[in-house]
Amino acid sequence: MEDKTNHYEIIFSKSKKKIIYGSKTYFGSIFNPEKEAKNLVLDYEEKIKKNKNILILGLASGYHIVEIEKLMKKYHHDFLIYVLEPSDEIINLNKEIHLFNEEKIKIIQLSSQSEVFNNVDFIMFLNEHPVIMKQPVSFLKFSDIFKKFLTYRASSKVNEYTHMLPTNLKNYLEKEEDSKKNQEIFEYITSEIPNKKKITSEDIFLLSFNEIINSESQTSSSQ
Repeated sequence: MEDKTNHYEIIFSKSKKKIIYGSKTYFGSIFNPEKEAKNLVLDYEEKIKKNKNILILGLASGYHIVEIEKLMKKYHHDFLIYVLEPSDEIINLNKEIHLFNEEKIKIIQLSSQSEVFNNVDFIMFLNEHPVIMKQPVSFLKFSDIFKKFLTYRASSKVNEYTHMLPTNLKNYLEKEEDSKKNQEIFEYITSEIPNKKKITSEDIFLLSFNEIINSESQTSSSQ
């Protein structure tokens, strides 16, 4: 959780651009935040050419978000940007600075690892293996929170996920015996699904869901 004793405010850089300052930290260049953001984003251009999705760790003052969005529009017709930000105060101040449209940009407050990984849309987004970009100042300021996110290992118990699944799949799992619901998803799939005479759409969803969990575990262990 963020330190509630911190106070953030909007100040002006030497180039007359709004930036966020707080807890002895400038969340953007005190000289020229736009130039700083352009230089930062250049390192990700080649990856963005090949990937229409990007996960950004740290909102800061938002200038890097603007530049990322420009690159996405340059190379992709359809794209998605997720931003994880630990500070709700920084999120609110960005609304005042108002540099970008949030239609294609999804901002999530990273207050709880389990809450983030209970977001089905976000899990499906991660399964697309997005480019991961670290905003240097934000990542350093909230390093403990971001490192916990990057190394988080979600539970793989079937019954841990029933509350976040579509109704038809939830009903499907609730019909199973308790002993099966407490199995590992991988174990459940490998022992139960191959023995079925007919594979249902729910089975296919489980296979996909298992793939998500396995890919996220591999990503976490490689960080």
